[in-house]
Amino acid sequence: LARASNFETNLNWWDGWAVFFTGVGVIVLLKAVLRILFPEHRRPWVGDLICGLILLGFGLGDQVNWSWVWPVLLITIGLIILRRTFPRQN
Repeated sequence: LARASNFETNLNWWDGWAVFFTGVGVIVLLKAVLRILFPEHRRPWVGDLICGLILLGFGLGDQVNWSWVWPVLLITIGLIILRRTFPRQN
């Protein structure tokens, strides 16, 4: 729609797929955060968090430098997996 209505001609940064993936990534991350914060909605959230981070990486990868986006995302995903694998013992 933006391309057909010439909306993107005024915006140099506009890339439809990047905006789409960034938006979906933010929505999925927001869903994961809300599942963490509200106990009545607490269900498994790690998959949503990882999926949201990957989608956010796809979306932001063209807007920012790929050389630091993917390493940061992979380290974050690794830390999330390690945190879930080894829970705190009281």
